[in-house]
Amino acid sequence: SVFDSQPCSASLDRLLGIMETGLHCRTCKSKKSILRCSACKDASYCSKQCQKSDWQAHKKECQARRSRESETPSTTSKPQRRSFVRPDYDETQPSYPFSAELDLEIGTSKIGVIRHLCPGHPRTTRTIVIFFPGVHGGVGPCRTPGSNFSEDALYPTLAPKLAQNYDIDCYRCSWPYMRPRLEYAIGGGCRVLQMALNDTTSECSAPNSPADDTNEARHLRVFFVGHSLGGMVAVQTALVAAAHCASTSFSGAKAEVVGFCTLNGAIDYRIAMEYEDDFQALQSARAFLIAGDKDAVVPPDATEMFYKALPMREKRHLVLADGEHDLFTCKERLLTELEQFLTS
Repeated sequence: SVFDSQPCSASLDRLLGIMETGLHCRTCKSKKSILRCSACKDASYCSKQCQKSDWQAHKKECQARRSRESETPSTTSKPQRRSFVRPDYDETQPSYPFSAELDLEIGTSKIGVIRHLCPGHPRTTRTIVIFFPGVHGGVGPCRTPGSNFSEDALYPTLAPKLAQNYDIDCYRCSWPYMRPRLEYAIGGGCRVLQMALNDTTSECSAPNSPADDTNEARHLRVFFVGHSLGGMVAVQTALVAAAHCASTSFSGAKAEVVGFCTLNGAIDYRIAMEYEDDFQALQSARAFLIAGDKDAVVPPDATEMFYKALPMREKRHLVLADGEHDLFTCKERLLTELEQFLTS
């Protein structure tokens, strides 16, 4: 089933920790770090030069950690990965094709990202949109029927259009393997947002940046869009991010989660009732819930039930005629609807 029976809201504190502490370069303290020490997997760096500069200081700590881990009894000669309750995803089934521009580490795992940045990035960026695929990963919905990759699928078509025509930075994501664990996927979403906010605000706050590039009083809008399983990821990442952004500034700038959109979202409606208090952080945001009436994977009723239970003032439920799970026949309508939702 594409539904996850254990909503992740019970783990909000741990996921908030991802947003709050992030990955800082040990050498220059930059938040743009996407590299990890290959030995201990704990030390973070923004470049190989910073990693090399820190090696003498990090070497003893790194060796000590590896020594402790090697003392752990094992029934196999293979290195033991730090485990969660269960693996982050099914490593026997790689995701659908996705030519990631970069891989962001999240715990012992990673999430692939393709960025589409507006021409004036980062100075003119005013909106950040993060897109999540379904359970199979890859480029997302509206692929050509029978294929697992389409250059003109919904996300690859919409994201560059938004970036080119508006002050919007878009980030398309994919898990490296199918059937990701929900907590991992949401943690990955938090990591992508953290990188997006750092990239958008850090350069404008640099000491030598022009006066009009400062972040003072700057307001960044954040949206999440998800298909199928990615719909649940979009909703719960929005919850985590909204709680974090409400009490945090980013180099002087403020960020606000202003909306999420689900496309045939695999969402258990009970999350809206069981975690009603958490949704208070999204009371000023908008929800756009889209379902195809011919979806044989996620029943259209699931979207309707979530819509009715959702404790948000601004919400919209759209049912697309003849829309199947991948929504291929609805692509043009979706392009119009999503562009309007994300730019209004």
